[in-house]
Amino acid sequence: MEPQMISLLAPPLAFVGYAALIGLIFALSGRITRAVRRGANSPEAYSGGEQVRTEAAPGYQQFFRTTLFFALLHLGALMIGLSDLSVGVGLYVLGLMAALMAVAEAQGEEGGEEA
Repeated sequence: MEPQMISLLAPPLAFVGYAALIGLIFALSGRITRAVRRGANSPEAYSGGEQVRTEAAPGYQQFFRTTLFFALLHLGALMIGLSDLSVGVGLYVLGLMAALMAVAEAQGEEGGEEA
């Protein structure tokens, strides 16, 4: 029986490593940031001394379909790149193409293609 070599890039180990690194950065960043002063106008958006006439954060709904399209595209490319060439992968590619076309079509109907 051959000894198995554990790679540090194996997904569970990489996840634990990244989670620990993010926790360490989060803990250290809290110590080096400047204290926030709360005043009477602190909930308002900074506008350079001018009155804010619009909503400061309009939300992400207008970008949701574009984000979904690129998430499907990138995750699909990752799945295809890491798989073997088989009939199942071919069916996955067809499903991925249908999903991408549906999201792109919905994006076009909602006015996402502005010139």
